[in-house]
Amino acid sequence: MSNNKENWLLRLVHLDHRYYYLVLIILLVAPIIRPIGLPILVSDPTRDFYNYVNNNIQENDKILIWGGMSVGFWPTEYKPGVIAAVQHFFDKGAKIYWISGTTEDPVIYDQYVIPEIEKGSADYGINYVNLGYYSGGEMAMSAFAKDISSVVEQDYYGTPIDQLPMMGEVSDANDFEFIIHITGSPPEWLLRQYNSAYGKDCGFISISGMMGIYLPYYASEQMIGFINGLRGGAEYETLTGNPGIGLASTDTVSTGHIFFSVLILLTNVLYFIDRRINKQ
Repeated sequence: MSNNKENWLLRLVHLDHRYYYLVLIILLVAPIIRPIGLPILVSDPTRDFYNYVNNNIQENDKILIWGGMSVGFWPTEYKPGVIAAVQHFFDKGAKIYWISGTTEDPVIYDQYVIPEIEKGSADYGINYVNLGYYSGGEMAMSAFAKDISSVVEQDYYGTPIDQLPMMGEVSDANDFEFIIHITGSPPEWLLRQYNSAYGKDCGFISISGMMGIYLPYYASEQMIGFINGLRGGAEYETLTGNPGIGLASTDTVSTGHIFFSVLILLTNVLYFIDRRINKQ
């Protein structure tokens, strides 16, 4: 009996390491292909953002999004939160006005955001619009807030705004129910021009490194909430019940950690079994 135990122990101890790597690869790849949706804690800023949209945004409400995305941060930071939030807006039947403060942003919106959204019966120019890129930073935000037609004459595709039915429904910042900034920069510009000047509710979708900068503004209730990078996107997917790349990525991290924890536990158990066998 002792020999059988010893042989079993030796087989485990000397198992080809490639088997462990194979299991690890499977655990890392499988959630990307099909997200498991392992439970994660949802932070207060993400939950407040979700609750605001879920409880306050009604059909045909107008949401203004100032996009500031870059291609480098799109897949790893912005994508989960942006896709989850914009899908939520469409599900609520809101009208989405998207204007960009970076040159890459309107292209990302056109080629990577809208194609992934389930739009239902929503039509371009009636329920959502891409107004393209406008330079000027905070000055552009201010001018747009005061008089939209003084800044925007046509959309991203060159269509005059008077040919887009939804553009006839807005003239300044007062016509929007919710203002969002997607950015990797501090939030002062948007808060000054829309929250302080017009009393509009503001939310943010940011990259992970900005959390410490955003928290004071969130604590002072100048913003209703924010979605913080990849983790925030996963949290928003959890709240909406639509697992995507955010939860898939956190699933990958979780399954990897679980596997290594099991290995640590196993090696300690094998160590004590080995000591017991050797004493016999």
